[in-house]
Amino acid sequence: MTINRQKIKSWFTLKRLVKYFFAVIFLCSLSAFFYTAKFLYSDFYLSITQSDKIILLKEKVAAESINVKKFESVMKKLNEKSSIGDDQKINDIFD
Repeated sequence: MTINRQKIKSWFTLKRLVKYFFAVIFLCSLSAFFYTAKFLYSDFYLSITQSDKIILLKEKVAAESINVKKFESVMKKLNEKSSIGDDQKINDIFD
């Protein structure tokens, strides 16, 4: 395998190297800009909007009062309904 030095020398000219250097710098700058924009959006902007939503939800929840006595009576009735006592028999459908 022989290497043609003339082709290699003609490819590495100063104009071509400068042109590709600026293209590489431009692409790196563009990717850094997009990464920074994504970071700011996901870590700062979304955090601020979520905290605003949490504040609004806390205001709504605090405005409503809960009747604790009714809640306890309903929970007691649900527990009684779901639990089967020893005196209650379950009908066996296979007998």
